[in-house]
Amino acid sequence: MVREAQYVTVYNGRSGDMNLVGDFLDRVQLLVPKKKPLLVATHAVEGDFIAQVPSVPVLEAHGIKADDIIRLSSMTGDGVDKLQHVICDAAVNTPAHTDWLSPANLEMREQVRKMRKALARAGEPLLITLGEFEGMAKRCNLQTPDDRRSCMDRLSDMGELRHFSEVPGLESAVVIDPKWLADLMARIVTTDAGRMAELGMENGWTSMKALERVVQSVCPASSSGGSWVDGLVRLMQHCGLVYASPDEMAVIPPMLPDRMTQSLKSHRAALVVEQPGPQSGPLPAGPRRWWSVQYKYGRLLDHRLSRLLCRLLLLLPDAEVLDVWRFGARLRRPEGDVLAMTCTRGQHKVRPAMQAGEDLQLRAKPPMHAHSRAGTYDPIK
Repeated sequence: MVREAQYVTVYNGRSGDMNLVGDFLDRVQLLVPKKKPLLVATHAVEGDFIAQVPSVPVLEAHGIKADDIIRLSSMTGDGVDKLQHVICDAAVNTPAHTDWLSPANLEMREQVRKMRKALARAGEPLLITLGEFEGMAKRCNLQTPDDRRSCMDRLSDMGELRHFSEVPGLESAVVIDPKWLADLMARIVTTDAGRMAELGMENGWTSMKALERVVQSVCPASSSGGSWVDGLVRLMQHCGLVYASPDEMAVIPPMLPDRMTQSLKSHRAALVVEQPGPQSGPLPAGPRRWWSVQYKYGRLLDHRLSRLLCRLLLLLPDAEVLDVWRFGARLRRPEGDVLAMTCTRGQHKVRPAMQAGEDLQLRAKPPMHAHSRAGTYDPIK
């Protein structure tokens, strides 16, 4: 994201898209803090119809007034001139002093591109060391650490490179082609039969050793013996694409089955009759533990639910996974079975009493409008 850019969020003023505006404004604010976005409603000012607008809490959260929304129509041309004037005014008011297109940064960009082509021709991974990057920067007259840090930020904004200083194993590496990194991740999150066979993937599960072999085939050790494999695997874990279990297995959330292999009724029945211990049949009724997560998002993406589930699986000690799918799992622990599920706002109201074990239910309750990015936790009574 470019810090000096003017970000325009455009939505259809007729189709109900105003309910999704909060999510997009949140993303812009997350990537470019303190940047006031410009909100544009299309298909507006046509006849007596003006435009649907987001809720007041959404607008207030981003410092936008309803009158600030630019309403335009490609049919009548209304609002187009106003949009042009607002964008031009924003450009005029942008501080003149900026290093965005400074000669040193442009020269550094050309050097990075030359290095990228040279490594690609040689069949080498498109990574360089942080020392190599700093050496190139010094040759481009970026002498101070602040100048080099600013240059790296600018080139990251341009999509030329990425430096993951917070990921162990990649602190001293610079990826000089983000597309190369995306292609590497696509070898793990894949539906290609050949790549799945290479990973030995079955229902979203593989081994950490198989995953490391695939990464090493794309990014082998250098002639000096250095390797970025561990760091690249940790990056995938950092992004939530891979979760490692204590038994050296790895779960890839997007590749888990969409549905449970057994019916919910059979899972519930199993919690009653398949309990460890000398006695059979239902255990005495007692308090059962429930946990819910209430999200304040306008729309909760399914991959977030899947990641939440995988994190839960890794937090439970001594758990054997009996069945797992993208939005639920049945686990076996010494003290009893656990059924962990995610459900929609309406489904949580139907909860037949469980007679044994623990029934741990995760439910997401996305309201109509986004009020906060933070989650709140409340027990189900």
